[in-house]
Amino acid sequence: MRETFEFRLGEQRANAILGDNVGERLGQHLGQRFIPIARKLLLDPADPLLEKLVAEERAAHRRGETVITYWCIHRKYAAVELARATLLQMLMNAMFEPAGEECGTQYDYSHACPVCGAGRVQTSDLILNTRKIPKRADIAFTIARDEVVVSSRLADTIAAQHLTGASLRPVRPLADLRHTSPDWFQLCFDPPPVVATAPTQYGDPLLGPEQSACPPGHVAGLNILTELSVERTSWAGADLARTRDLVGARRGLLAPYPLVVLSQRCWQVLRDGAFKGFTSEVVHLV
Repeated sequence: MRETFEFRLGEQRANAILGDNVGERLGQHLGQRFIPIARKLLLDPADPLLEKLVAEERAAHRRGETVITYWCIHRKYAAVELARATLLQMLMNAMFEPAGEECGTQYDYSHACPVCGAGRVQTSDLILNTRKIPKRADIAFTIARDEVVVSSRLADTIAAQHLTGASLRPVRPLADLRHTSPDWFQLCFDPPPVVATAPTQYGDPLLGPEQSACPPGHVAGLNILTELSVERTSWAGADLARTRDLVGARRGLLAPYPLVVLSQRCWQVLRDGAFKGFTSEVVHLV
């Protein structure tokens, strides 16, 4: 596996910290003139520039500021590494809005955690503006993060291949609430969830690992920082499963959400069917 860190920061900050010739400039063209807005960096974990960014971001953090406007960790695997994994994490990358709650989906918040916001219960069919769902994706999620839909093609495959661990609920298009969508279904997960465990870490690649800010322990952290490790005894053999511990936070419409894992058989079915809307990472069973 090869790991690469992607960072983005504003052009003015980038000039002050990195100079003029480091990274890729992002911006817009106004006529013949290019206006740089941000700088994109792709760094190997051993790159000495990473230490400089750590120092700058931690200093900014102490001032209540930030240098980095976006970060992502890319992991590229050899085919044999993916083929040998018992479980793989599904990293969905097709997001759309508005969220279901904005469209009229009903939720019960009476038992939601007052600290992290986890635990809301959906009490109606998922209502969405289905015209906004990315057409090239077979699996997608709303900006709320805990509302996941799959295409009818993927839903048919889940049924035909007898993939276990998930159920499909109807989606009602905002444009016609009397009927359910023939093209999209809500993906829900059957119990039991799998349990994430050490050495999984949550946090920020520059600020370091963080502890859960939720005393009851519903949310493990704001972002997962490492590959996912799962307690072997918590996996009951399902082809699709969610983690017990959530990631993220309640911020307006955003909700804490579980991570999704696939069995090797499920991953092969999705790979062979060329389904789109996600990438995969190896999960470690410990």
